[in-house]
Amino acid sequence: MDQVIDRDLRILVLKYLREKKSKAAKTFEEEVTNITGSDPEYPKVDHARLHVLMSHAVSWQVWSSCKPRENPEVKTLLYDIGRTEYEEFQSFLERDSEIYKKISKAEEVNSMMIENTMMGAVKISCLKYMKCNYCLLAMTLSGVHYVWRWENDARAEFPPRLPPALWEPFVGRKMAHQNTDEISEPGGSCFALYADESTLISMAPGAGLSPFDTNTYKRGEHIYKPHPAPTVLAIHPMNNDIIAVGMDDSTIFIFENFVLNEILEGGHTERVSGLAFSNLLDVLVSSGKDSQLCVWGSKDWMKKDSRCLHVPHDDTSLHFYVDQLQFLVVHPRQLAVYAAKNLKELHKRDTMEFAVAPMTDATFSADGNFIYACFKDGSVCIYTSAYLVLHCNIASSAYQIDNISSSSSSTRVYPAVIAVHPEKAQLALGMTDGSIYVNI
Repeated sequence: MDQVIDRDLRILVLKYLREKKSKAAKTFEEEVTNITGSDPEYPKVDHARLHVLMSHAVSWQVWSSCKPRENPEVKTLLYDIGRTEYEEFQSFLERDSEIYKKISKAEEVNSMMIENTMMGAVKISCLKYMKCNYCLLAMTLSGVHYVWRWENDARAEFPPRLPPALWEPFVGRKMAHQNTDEISEPGGSCFALYADESTLISMAPGAGLSPFDTNTYKRGEHIYKPHPAPTVLAIHPMNNDIIAVGMDDSTIFIFENFVLNEILEGGHTERVSGLAFSNLLDVLVSSGKDSQLCVWGSKDWMKKDSRCLHVPHDDTSLHFYVDQLQFLVVHPRQLAVYAAKNLKELHKRDTMEFAVAPMTDATFSADGNFIYACFKDGSVCIYTSAYLVLHCNIASSAYQIDNISSSSSSTRVYPAVIAVHPEKAQLALGMTDGSIYVNI
């Protein structure tokens, strides 16, 4: 198998070098012509095979060749290639061989729509699967939470045949903030769950920060009033008593047992938009609209490192990889993976290369092997975590009942947030009109 993959890789490398009018490709073609009496033909490799090729062969061979000083014993067809040409070669493979799968028809995906007439046309601002009870938890921009549960038989079979049902512990009881004002107040609407999912910490514009019991929907006492406005929050994965809250004024508040313990300053100059803990490294990583990354110690709360992303100023979000050593940075125009220990850039991808609209959200798959991203044109792209290779592009026409391309830009409906099932190969899209699409 490896020999076949290596052969296919070399064929594609030669095609690339031929385009570049490389001496190596010319020499190879002359030798083949002398032996066979005809010019060499370059076969087309099917999509699935190319995915295996990229995942198992290209990354190692090309990356090793990009670092000849670190790998002096490695001699491949690309032994003199540089980092810039490596990225160009990666794009060549996708363009020339159509490595990624394109899905545009409804029959190509198993999709179901979850409607909630009680929400109205209010944007979904946060969406997450709950491991217990096979639930989907959503929050609207107006600060109201909704829980959908699949029945027991639906949990046993996959994919489920029926959509989940809206669940309330008591008829008419809502899990909602009070005194919200998503129009005039700064800040964001989002939540984070405790490890046992019994409690969620939630925030909404004009309402500050509050805990909710996910079993009774009872709201606890305010943790924090809305000034300055909270914009993003994260709960420590091993110690749920520690909550980090990014603010509109560029500071980060650290709460312990619902009491303000630290205020982290000097990291950002604009609002904080991303927070993520690594319990393995004992750090908190933050990102902001100022395109700055910062690493803070999660014990002494001192800033350890920082770097600029060199992208246009805009909100960015963060997600740690399953190994807790690398994290994903999601910018409207770019995906990037960094090492948390030294903020070294490992991989970067301009998402506008294959999309015609900015990205709205992205996250890792449950096993960490893929990254799911959604865009303002309604499309969903799936990338490999290794080297951010585009694996699949799903057009909005494949999962939406009404094609959004016929709508005007002012009324266009698109996915605002994306959530991935913690165990199954399933993703959910929270839309700007309050609907949710579950795609299997």
